[in-house]
Amino acid sequence: MPWLPSPTEIRATVGGGLIGTYSLSGEAVRFEGPRPGPGWHRNDWRPRKLLVLRPTGPERLLVYRRRWRLAGTTRTHQDRCPDEVGALHVVAVVLCLKLWSWLSGTRGLHHYDEVVPALRKYGCERTVQRWLARMLPHALAFEHAVIEAVIERSEPRPVEQLFPGGLSPPDTLLRRQWLDPARTSTLWQGLAWLLGGAIKLGMSTTALLAEVRRRTPHLTFTS
Repeated sequence: MPWLPSPTEIRATVGGGLIGTYSLSGEAVRFEGPRPGPGWHRNDWRPRKLLVLRPTGPERLLVYRRRWRLAGTTRTHQDRCPDEVGALHVVAVVLCLKLWSWLSGTRGLHHYDEVVPALRKYGCERTVQRWLARMLPHALAFEHAVIEAVIERSEPRPVEQLFPGGLSPPDTLLRRQWLDPARTSTLWQGLAWLLGGAIKLGMSTTALLAEVRRRTPHLTFTS
């Protein structure tokens, strides 16, 4: 049976929970991206609350994102921080952990254990199902981006040394009745490379996911 990351190993390598670079603003943080182009000026900040997983547990973090305005017009541009996942109110790391808990469970869709027990009260079963549906269209791009980041980090040793037995979806996943089994398996593999890769490389999941996002800034994670 191939090696798979255990819940204890995953919890130990979560890291800081934020893949973006922020400046502090009291108990909140601020994010400012590059200037959209010539003629754009800083206008104001727009707040958004996101669920973050800190080493001490989950917490709601207030993030102020920079809004820009094009001089002489009413056109504005809103920065989106790297941790935002579409319209969801959780950061990318939390999304990955919630989906992994559900997809890798061995007791069925309705009876699964959270890898991080403290996340149990954030995102009910129906909510996680919606998150899965939104991420499936990006499953292949996500998997490729993670594998590329892991391969780059593992050099000069062959990446096969990290996972000698491969990372194949377990029978418990394949036996379930998914609406899109192929993409679901691909997403599982992408998450396995992310969480397992962080453990094998001796780095945090947060840091590895940040590399994935930097390499593929167009990857939105959800539709």
